[in-house]
Formats: sequence, structure tokens, C-alpha cells
Amino acid sequence: MSAAGDPFSSTAHPAAYVPRAATERALAALEEGYRAGQRLQVLSGPPGHGKTLLARVLAERLGEAFRSLYLPYASLPPEELGSWVLGLLGEDSAPGWSRLASLASASRDRPLLLLVDEANSMPDETAKRLDELLVGADGGLRLLLIPAELPEPSREVKRLVSGSMELRLNAPLTAEEMRRYIDARLARANAPPAMREAFGGEMAERLLQASEGIPSEVHRFASEILRGNEAGVPELRPEPEVDSVTGLDDVFAAESGTPAVPAPVEAAPRLAETAAPLKNRALDADSPFSLPEPEKPPGLAWIVLVNLGIAAAMFGLLWWLGYIPPH
Repeated sequence: MSAAGDPFSSTAHPAAYVPRAATERALAALEEGYRAGQRLQVLSGPPGHGKTLLARVLAERLGEAFRSLYLPYASLPPEELGSWVLGLLGEDSAPGWSRLASLASASRDRPLLLLVDEANSMPDETAKRLDELLVGADGGLRLLLIPAELPEPSREVKRLVSGSMELRLNAPLTAEEMRRYIDARLARANAPPAMREAFGGEMAERLLQASEGIPSEVHRFASEILRGNEAGVPELRPEPEVDSVTGLDDVFAAESGTPAVPAPVEAAPRLAETAAPLKNRALDADSPFSLPEPEKPPGLAWIVLVNLGIAAAMFGLLWWLGYIPPH
């Protein structure tokens, strides 16, 4: 089957977006931030959750209020990055950075929004110049930075985003969202009845369990089904039946002959059916962009105690040498 006819082909086209709770919360927060004047935001999270697609959808929802450009990487020196952006805008690309700075400063009514993927690969000098441009453009330039897992961002890149807001997309598809996701992708591709039947029955549940709700993994396993390899999607694992807590109390009861009192417990929710909440917060220690905490100076009480100890030792030494007569 060609990629064009594959309902689960990897694409970042906004038309392929299937709304769900976590992504809608992220989009709403990002859109609200930029419309309220936020200059820089971060969209992070594990690979495979659809951050690039989300950035493209954000650009579409912001509409004509912003001139949005998606940059798939940022590992360019300032002049080359400036020329690239100007070229995408259909502007004269030379000289790159100074022309971009002038354009951004004149764009307050319709800001330029750069959606930068692989943002942690940005060179130090580019990060410095972007930081200066964000301030100098007075709202004419906005940034959305999307970090990758590697490499570790440099200190200058971390300084660029210090104090900004980060949205972390790490919520897997739920069972209900999985069913809607499959149906929507099949409908978009105008899939024939035979293909729809291949994803019927318990296949949605098998896909959910095998992929752990990660969209890119759903695509990978769905491709096996499209190739006729349903065995490539593992069978459902049976849910364990738990009637009571088995632990040290049961071991003790078995050794002593005293029956343990069973403690009723609720069945643990399956990982794939538990959607982690989307975090909307300032950058913290979990973020790849966070700067290390500076070492705290010693407290005043500790300094006083150390000085008193030194004074007492000096007094004792002087007394022992006879410089201080005994009373």
C-alpha cells in the first residue's frame, strides 16, 4: 500500500490531527499564551506523542494573527538561520540576521512565530542572538521551542528559555481515545470495508496494550496489520485477578498457622488507560532546559559557630604557651 493511502502513515499535516483531551489542553494553553503576549513557550515530552503535529495545528489555529513558520531543526549559526527564515517568508535573505531583526521589529501588529523543532541543538551564539532579538523586537517575534531527547542543551540555550512556560505532553491514548483515533484515521483515508474489518473486534484493545497508548507506536503496529501481519500485534495479556493483598502478613500467617485478614483492594488501572495530566508550569528540574540550582552559601548560624570554634582554639593555644596567665 502506498504511503498516500496508508491511514497510519507518519505525517505532521494538520489534517491528520485527531483531537483528544491532552492535546486539546496543550493547544488551548499555547494559543492563550501567545495571544496574551507570551514571547517564548516550550512544548516538551517523550518522543512519539505528536509534538510536531501539535505545533503545526497550533499555527493553523492562530490563523492570520501570526506569521507562523515551522523550522525542523535549529543547529545553524545566526546568519544562516536568519537567511533561512527570510527565504521562507519570501523576503530578501541577505544580509540574514540584520534583515530579520528589522522585519521582526516592524511586525508587532502581526508577530512572527517560529516553531523550532530539535531546539536543544541550537548553537550558543544563535541562542544569544535570539534572546536579544526577542527583547529588541518588543513582541514582534515569538518562539515555540520543541526539544528532542538528545543532545543536552547548552547553558546558553537554557538561559534563553529560563523563566518561560513549559507544557509537557506525555499522556498516552486512553481506550476510548484509541477507538476514536483508529476510526478517524480510517475515515480520513476513505478506507475500504475490508481494511475497517481488520481493525474491528478486539484489535483496538490489542493495539492499545501493545503501543501503551503512544501514537507513533500505534502507527507502527497498525502498519503490521495493513501488511496482513496481525500476528505482529501481540495478543491481549489476561488481567490478573487480585482478591487480596499478598505480602508479609500472608507469609507470617502461613508460618504461624494464624489466618490473615484479607485486605480488599481495588483493581489497579491499566497503564494504557491512565492518561497522565498535562503539566503547564514554569521550567523545573525535570525539564531538559533547566539550569542547575546554584550552590547555597552557608547559613549565618554556621558561620558564627565556626568562628567561635576558631576563637576558642586560639585562646586555648595561647593559654598553653603561657601568653595568658592562669587565674
